[in-house]
Amino acid sequence: MNLKSIHVAPFYTPKKIESVKSLCNLLRLTQHKCGHHLEQPQPKKICENQSNLWTNQASAQKIICENLRNLWTPICAITTKKINTFVEHLNTIEMKVLMVCLGNICRSPMADGLLRKKVKEEGLSVEVDSAGTGDWHVGQAPDDRMRETGKQFGVPIDDLRGRQFETSDFDRFDRIYVMDQSNYKNVVALARNNDDRDKVELILNVSQPGKDLEVPDPYFGGDEGFKNVFKMLDEATDIIIDEIKTINGKS
Repeated sequence: MNLKSIHVAPFYTPKKIESVKSLCNLLRLTQHKCGHHLEQPQPKKICENQSNLWTNQASAQKIICENLRNLWTPICAITTKKINTFVEHLNTIEMKVLMVCLGNICRSPMADGLLRKKVKEEGLSVEVDSAGTGDWHVGQAPDDRMRETGKQFGVPIDDLRGRQFETSDFDRFDRIYVMDQSNYKNVVALARNNDDRDKVELILNVSQPGKDLEVPDPYFGGDEGFKNVFKMLDEATDIIIDEIKTINGKS
């Protein structure tokens, strides 16, 4: 679970919003016509018609308030429940991992999808995300060829969307895996201290320690390049899963 999945949008439908607006407008209208709020007493000397008018308006306002309460109480209850569930989830997360490449449409979303799948299969409480050092593809789905490759190997990534790496990601994530030296330099350039820099690592150093190998960008190549990238990331994420399990005493 992550923050993106915590929302209450289904409950704020246009129909309900318009209902609330209409009720609020009616409530203000009845107060305006009367010239008094409900808690304000009427003068002692009023004619019978004024008294009846006040009584009718008071009844109308009571109904309006009740309708407002009925509309919003379930929404507030559901929102509170979702927020509490999300907070509980955050308290149980064992590690947060970020995958980074240039545009966040080929390599890093594939690494993201692979690790998410394996985390779920292993029953681990790990948050996984991906980002790009550039902003060209913010909000876009992964490259069609990478998505097709993922489907061929049982790792769909259609739901992922591109975003740009931010300095705040150093605070949010425990580990930041980059795909090549250029990504490494761009991310480290935003580091504020050694703690930030220590979180950044070339992902292939996980599977081939100390060699500083890069995951090639398949964007300008053919389908075979996307498959090769998948295999490299598949091997690396297997080792990342093993390391997480060892750290958390689950191996």
